[in-house]
Amino acid sequence: MSVALRHSPALELNLVEYRDAIALEELRALAEYLARNPSYLRQDTLNLIHPGAHFESVTPADLDALFDYYRVLFAPLQFDMIRRAAWVCLSSHVEPLVAYWIDGRNMKKEMSSAVRSFTSMSDAGDWLVISEAALDKARRGEGFTEIVAFDSKQAAAPLAR
Repeated sequence: MSVALRHSPALELNLVEYRDAIALEELRALAEYLARNPSYLRQDTLNLIHPGAHFESVTPADLDALFDYYRVLFAPLQFDMIRRAAWVCLSSHVEPLVAYWIDGRNMKKEMSSAVRSFTSMSDAGDWLVISEAALDKARRGEGFTEIVAFDSKQAAAPLAR
């Protein structure tokens, strides 16, 4: 699967993984899934872009439209505290778009989120205040349940929970 959302109840953490060729449709499908399941929007999230991942025909204008959609999703939510979203980008092909997604936006105001990018899982784990043992589990996916996955080569449909 190109885009997969996993969740660890024990860590109260989402893990979103991006692999291989990622189409705009998959990014939109994830946003639409989150719109139907907003409890996941309240969780801290570790976004991991694997080596070799790349976006197919995704432009900065596409990201602007996607950001506007997320802003609408977050607007009605009441947060007791700022959620955190760490982006670990291990693909040089995707780095410019991750930087574009994060830079120049007021994530705290628009999405009640603190968002940062990192070049390593360890640095992201430190910022998210995740122990090294828990971070190792996240690296292996241990304790994380796959909630939904999308692949543009297949029908983009949620997997059974």
